[in-house]
Amino acid sequence: MKILCPNCRATILFKGDEKYLLCSNCRIKIKMPAKKDYPNIAPNLIEKCSICEKVIKSSKNKRRCPVCGQKVCSSCWNYSRLVCKRCLEEGITSKPLYTLKEKNSRPKLFLREEFLEEIKEGEIASIPIKVKNLGDDDALNVKVEIRSSPNIKTIESADIGKIEMEKEKRCILRFTPKYSGRGNIEILLTYEDYGKNKFFENIKAEFDIKEKKKKEEKKWDYQKWNYDAKKEKRREEPIKKDSDSLEVLLKQFGCSPNASIEEIKKRKKVLNMMYHPDFNVNKPDQVKKEMEDMLKEINEIYQKILIKKGEK
Repeated sequence: MKILCPNCRATILFKGDEKYLLCSNCRIKIKMPAKKDYPNIAPNLIEKCSICEKVIKSSKNKRRCPVCGQKVCSSCWNYSRLVCKRCLEEGITSKPLYTLKEKNSRPKLFLREEFLEEIKEGEIASIPIKVKNLGDDDALNVKVEIRSSPNIKTIESADIGKIEMEKEKRCILRFTPKYSGRGNIEILLTYEDYGKNKFFENIKAEFDIKEKKKKEEKKWDYQKWNYDAKKEKRREEPIKKDSDSLEVLLKQFGCSPNASIEEIKKRKKVLNMMYHPDFNVNKPDQVKKEMEDMLKEINEIYQKILIKKGEK
């Protein structure tokens, strides 16, 4: 007996005792009716995708959605979420979960999150989360993670493990906002029962990300030494002999007229730390050059003071 393939309309030989037929043209497996003496033999395709209605050619490309329980092809399956695309668009918790067990016997986990008062950009924010089992069975391999996070950098996820019925556990998730403004994250909870059936729960949360205040750069004050004014005076006026007196040198050095050698040395250490290049690595090149010139002037004054004091 000859029948037509319902997909490509090619002829297939049917002897009458086969349970399955294979089309040689499109390689589709066809299931025949259980009754052999049925008057109108209408072959039934094994599977069709419930979303795109395409023929599922092999069992390797067939997936059963754990949310709606429908069979879909590999192109309509989301491998990261392990659900079909239709359930993913409508929301994971918008439909009752499909499972081989009865719905009353499966574990049911409840998520509740409490955000911190202030969430700033570039800083780590912590989310305390409480997971409670409201079902009639234990929940196994419980894991909480941030899956969808625009403008958010996820730091870590939490592996809780097993939660027995009518019990709860707490965990903390951490994330870092990249930019200020409005932020939102989706927290996904995955768990299993003893029959290795997988379940999903999720919550979405929105919050405001505050802008982090930038540290103002400290402006260096050179008014104490009047460096610019002294530099101009040295170019215009000749050096006076009275400027080499001990009192004038000590005044320029920032010490009292009766300062001892120990006080002068301490003052020298302080000035070295202020103007030495090793202590001002992050300063601009122009500022470094001015500091080096000032350090040379400090060393010259220091050597003159030591000579006047009789130390050299």
